[in-house]
Amino acid sequence: MRRTLACALLVWAGPASAQQDLGHRFGVSSSVVRAAVGDPIALRFEVSLHERDLITDSVPRTAGELADGVRILAMRKLERRGDRALQGEATVAFYRTGAQQLPTFEIPFLRVSANMRGTIRSEPVSVEIAPSIPPGNPSLKDLKELAPAGGTDWLPIGITAGALIVVLLGLRAWRRRTRRGAVALPLAPSALPSDPFEAALARLAGLDPLDVPAAADIVRAALADAASLPALGWTSAELLRTLPPHLRTEGNAERLAELLRSADLVKFAQARTPASAGQAFLDAARALLTSWRTALGFARSTADAAG
Repeated sequence: MRRTLACALLVWAGPASAQQDLGHRFGVSSSVVRAAVGDPIALRFEVSLHERDLITDSVPRTAGELADGVRILAMRKLERRGDRALQGEATVAFYRTGAQQLPTFEIPFLRVSANMRGTIRSEPVSVEIAPSIPPGNPSLKDLKELAPAGGTDWLPIGITAGALIVVLLGLRAWRRRTRRGAVALPLAPSALPSDPFEAALARLAGLDPLDVPAAADIVRAALADAASLPALGWTSAELLRTLPPHLRTEGNAERLAELLRSADLVKFAQARTPASAGQAFLDAARALLTSWRTALGFARSTADAAG
């Protein structure tokens, strides 16, 4: 009990020494030490974990609000490069001159043996940002007169362009007459839009209740097909941040967050799922898919096509 309490106090304290005591290191290195205003700066992350710890999110996030004049241009998820080593990349830009400190990044972790959660924060790194224009007040230069253009004969070019325009207009008018005389044929059943939620519900019906990560992937795949989102490639945090407003109503955002959290615990923390909890997870997934189906109009479109 004392050991667990001491570890928790070190995690919440936040300094680099506390992270080293827990066996963590979150190093950040910049590709340059000096850059101009607005230049993209590539960052490299190197994270080393304690042997008993697991990360619960593979994409680092900034600790707190970004300072004025700092922009995160890209953030890629961490990839494993060893037994307990992870590497990642990000791109930032600064719009203030002088010595600028890189944002502090953090990644959440879980120590299963001690039932302890916390965050690993990056070490401080600074870069020098130079202005994009020279200092002072440089004098303006006079504009020069335009040099006369060479003797180009525009008459043949104008005649050719006019003939081409006449041909294109005639072709357009002929296509309009052809379309008016064509008979509109009804769409064949195979041309009707498919319902990804109906397919997802059918897959959930035949799934083992204990396979929670597979059920979460079915929900992600249905969202990717219906809303054109790269839901399968995004992390849980990215998917929740970019969920469209019309899919957040009716408590759907909270439902999705709870489903993703439960699936991540099983997938990354190796949590055990009782049969009753797995069945409840499948029921919640069915309710979320049904609500999204109604919000996107698939249920109405399917009924119209059947009628």
